[in-house]
Amino acid sequence: MMLSKAGLAVRNGCTVGFHSNVKPLEPEKQQQQKCQQEPMYQVQAEPIHKPLTTIIKTRPSDEESMLDLKANIGASLRTHLEKLNLNSSESSALVEDGEVKIGTSCNNRGCKSSYQGEDSHTEKCAFHPGVPVFHEGMKFWSCCQRKTSDFDAFLNQEGCDVGTHVWHKTKASEEKQVRVDWHQTPTTVCISIFAKNAQPDKVQVQANQVKCQVSLVYDDGSSTYNKTFLLREAIIPSSSEVRLLATKVEIVMKKYESFSWSTLEYPVNNILS
Repeated sequence: MMLSKAGLAVRNGCTVGFHSNVKPLEPEKQQQQKCQQEPMYQVQAEPIHKPLTTIIKTRPSDEESMLDLKANIGASLRTHLEKLNLNSSESSALVEDGEVKIGTSCNNRGCKSSYQGEDSHTEKCAFHPGVPVFHEGMKFWSCCQRKTSDFDAFLNQEGCDVGTHVWHKTKASEEKQVRVDWHQTPTTVCISIFAKNAQPDKVQVQANQVKCQVSLVYDDGSSTYNKTFLLREAIIPSSSEVRLLATKVEIVMKKYESFSWSTLEYPVNNILS
C-alpha cells in the first residue's frame, strides 16, 4: 500500500514545516544559555558563631576589691570531721578546765586583751580571722582589706570580727608545700589543692577578676597553706565557689569568656615589664 508524502511527514515527525539546513539547538544548551543570560546575585550567609559583645579589652587591675568565695563541705570531709569531734571531745574538756594565769594574752590575731580573771572568759574578743598580707609595700589583713604602708598602724588595726578569747595556745601549724593541679572546661577553671582534711572554719578563699588568694589550715590543724594566684585570664568571682573534700580543696572559678586558657597564672615577665 502506497503512503502519500503528507502521510510520511506525519509518521516521521510530530509537526509539519519547511525543510532547513540549520541544525536546531539542543534543549540542554538552550537552558544553559538562558542561565548565562540571567543576572547573578551574591548572597552572604550569616556567620554561625556570632562575635562576643562583652570582651574585656584591657586586663582588670589585680588591686580590685576581693570577694569571699562560698565554701561547700563535701560528704567525705563532713564524715571525717564528725569522727574527729567525737574523738577529741575528752581532750578538749581537759584543756578548757586548765588554769589560765593572770596576764595571759589572747591568741586570736589582732586581739590586744589579756586574762584578768573569770570575767575575761565572757568578754567579747575583736580579732582578725584572716591572715596578714604584704603586697607592693602595702600591709593589710585578708579579711578586711584595710591597707596601710605603716607597719605600726597595721599591727594596731582593730579586729574586724567578734568572738571569744582563746587563752590556751594550740599546737602550732606548720606551713607546707602541697601538690597543686588545675584543669578547665569551656566555662570554668578548677584549681585542686591536695590538702587533706581542711578545717572549714579556717579556710578562706578570696578573688577578684584576675587574682585568687588562698589561706587554709589542713591535716586536722597541723599544717597551713597560703598562696596568691595571679590568673591568666579574667573570672567572675560571684559565680565561683570552693569545694572542701577529704582529700583536697577545689576552687571552681567561672570564666569571664568561654575560651581555653594557655596557662593558669599570668606570666611573671608581663607583670614586671
